[in-house]
Amino acid sequence: VSQRGITRFIGIGEALKRNASKFPPDSVFYNDTDEFLRNYSFSQLQNETVLLKGARMFHFERIAKLLQRKSHETIMEVNLDALVRNLNYYRSRIQPTTKLMAMVKAFSYGAGNVEIANTLQFNHVDYLTVAYTDEGQELRQNGITLPIMIMNPEEDSFDNIIRLNLEPDIYSFRILDLFAESAALCCQNPFPIHIELDTGMHRLGFMQDDIERLGERLLELKNVVSVKSVFSHLACSEDPAMDDFTRGQISKFGEWSSRLKRVLGDDGIACHILNSSGITRFPEADMDMVRLGIGLYGISPDPEVQKFLQPVSRLKTQISQIKDIPSFARAFSNSNTTTKRNTFS
Repeated sequence: VSQRGITRFIGIGEALKRNASKFPPDSVFYNDTDEFLRNYSFSQLQNETVLLKGARMFHFERIAKLLQRKSHETIMEVNLDALVRNLNYYRSRIQPTTKLMAMVKAFSYGAGNVEIANTLQFNHVDYLTVAYTDEGQELRQNGITLPIMIMNPEEDSFDNIIRLNLEPDIYSFRILDLFAESAALCCQNPFPIHIELDTGMHRLGFMQDDIERLGERLLELKNVVSVKSVFSHLACSEDPAMDDFTRGQISKFGEWSSRLKRVLGDDGIACHILNSSGITRFPEADMDMVRLGIGLYGISPDPEVQKFLQPVSRLKTQISQIKDIPSFARAFSNSNTTTKRNTFS
């Protein structure tokens, strides 16, 4: 219990109570489940993850029912087994040497970022990606040690990025220079960054004409920042009608990233451009790493791929009432009203 960082331990059963001295001093013990339910104040549990573990004879399902008590009748269930199955499906579609970066931005698409990240860490993904620094901070505070890329590093978050060993996406010279300035003040060793290239989505990233200047600037900053990866986003990899455009993006990225790597002289820089649809539709471009996003959560626009995926989240609710309502025509003909039909026009 102590080694795993458990912050609160409650023992139920005579055997545990006899051995109370072996547990942390703030632990509490009860002879049986009935005594616990009569005396424990559940209001003490706030923002905690609770693990219930015990033999069937203790009937811990009674405790679970109280813990799950809620004011609304609609809940969302998240199936982590389905997540792992989806992860393994996409792993089967890439080379064994290709690394896998998993997207856990936007609260893991609503599925719970800490829980999802813990599952991915246990299943040995190579990288996690979030949108903002506060998302990465929450993961670090909850025991996530994997490398985490920040897609939208904001200037006022640079100190936290460095302190928490998060890795920023660098997409412009302005962000590069501002972050390098912060890193130079705080870091003894070059700080890891990721370089984004704009090959056609036209959202964020360096353009073709920037490559030479970018390489020169990164060389100047080699003692301040260290490029871990170079990447780009596919704009429409799921659409067969746009395959020529997608292949053009892949070709541009291969050329631009190679130019940049030649300037930097570092073959250890990972290149990645494939998203979920790209993994299944353009396997020849898996390169050094792929980024698995919405497919991880069981969604694919390709019906053939969808057959292998399982939805991770589902909404469940209770029906409040069911009524049999007569058709309007029958209800109208049976009424006693004398209102003319054109009144309803």
